[in-house]
Amino acid sequence: MMQNDNLYSIIEDGIIIGGMLLFHDCKNKDIMYVGRIFIAPVLHKKGYGLEAMKLVEDMFPVVTTFKLDTPIWNKRTNCFYKKVGYIKMYEDEDSIYFQKIVKR
Repeated sequence: MMQNDNLYSIIEDGIIIGGMLLFHDCKNKDIMYVGRIFIAPVLHKKGYGLEAMKLVEDMFPVVTTFKLDTPIWNKRTNCFYKKVGYIKMYEDEDSIYFQKIVKR
């Protein structure tokens, strides 16, 4: 993923505090998948994830739809994605699938 320019670092004061794995849909460049977003656990609930998600939307002005999935059991991430405007589309036995449409 790093070789394909899909891995992004989240840096504060020169220190990597997290990262994101992002990739465009193979057929539609208007769609981007958030494969992962991670923040150092000691920094959870301090606004870094919120800011990172806003920056992703700003970095890719062509993208109108962001999609992701997260495990059903992970209550923290399920709440987080709803908080940043993602809507649950469906779920299977393992994951919940979200998307966010950005109006430009």
